[in-house]
Amino acid sequence: MDPNLVKDVIKPTPVEVPVPSEKEKPSADRLGPRQYCWGTGRRKKSVARVRIRPGTGKININNRQIDEYFPNQRDRNDVRAPLQKTQA
Repeated sequence: MDPNLVKDVIKPTPVEVPVPSEKEKPSADRLGPRQYCWGTGRRKKSVARVRIRPGTGKININNRQIDEYFPNQRDRNDVRAPLQKTQA
């Protein structure tokens, strides 16, 4: 196959990449009457519901402290990583 023919057929298309803007942390005013942000994660038949409230930074999972629920430091780091990344 002629390489010049391929270059004529497949042309690069310029793509605009959105630049992420500096976002504010959610304030208590923006949380609404619930006073927390929430999310739901699903995998197969399992469901995880998460609520993040303004507070001291204490993490509870099924009414247990994070150290009780996750004895391995690696698992605790996995839980904290998104919060640290977003500076929440």
